[in-house]
Amino acid sequence: MEAVNGLLAKLASDSDFQDDLRQPQVRVALKHWTNENRLPPLQAEKLMKDYRVLAVLQKLKSLQTACQRAGMAVPLDAVLRQEGSLGSLRSTGARSLTSTSYSASVPEGEQPGKGAKTVSRRRGRGAGESAGASAASSVAPARPIVQVPETVAGWAYLLSPLVMLGLGLAYFVYMCLYP
Repeated sequence: MEAVNGLLAKLASDSDFQDDLRQPQVRVALKHWTNENRLPPLQAEKLMKDYRVLAVLQKLKSLQTACQRAGMAVPLDAVLRQEGSLGSLRSTGARSLTSTSYSASVPEGEQPGKGAKTVSRRRGRGAGESAGASAASSVAPARPIVQVPETVAGWAYLLSPLVMLGLGLAYFVYMCLYP
C-alpha cells in the first residue's frame, strides 16, 4: 500500500505527466484502454505512436504493477485528480478502474471513433466467488488496463501470407522464364 501511495504522490507532483494527461489524445487513449470508448484498431495503433500516450501508459503500468502487488485496482480517478494518496480516495467514495466507467472530460470535437463500440466494465461473480466473499473484500482485484499491442508480431502475422504469395509468384515467373 505504501508503494501505491508513493507512486500516486510521485505522479501527482510530476508536472510533465499532468500536462500529458490534459492532452485530448491521451484522454482518448485512456478511454480506449479502460474500455469506456473502444477505438477502431487503426486509430488505436496511431495513438500508440504518440510519445505522450506512451509516456503516460508507461507510468500507469508501474502504478498498475504496484496495485497488483497490493491486491487492489488501479485508482485512475485519484491519478486524474492529482491526489497523492489513497486516503482521500476512500473517504470520498471515488471509483477505481474496475468501476463501470471513469469520467475524464474530453473535448467534444476531439473524440475520434464516435461510432466505436462502448463496453462497460461491470464485474460479475465467478463460479467460485460467493456474495459474502465479494462483500468481505473492500478492494477490488487488479485488472490490467494497459494492453500494449505487439506491433511487430501483428505486422509479421499480416505480412507472412504476402511474403509467401510473393515467393510463390517469383517462383512461378522463374519457372516460366527458365523452363
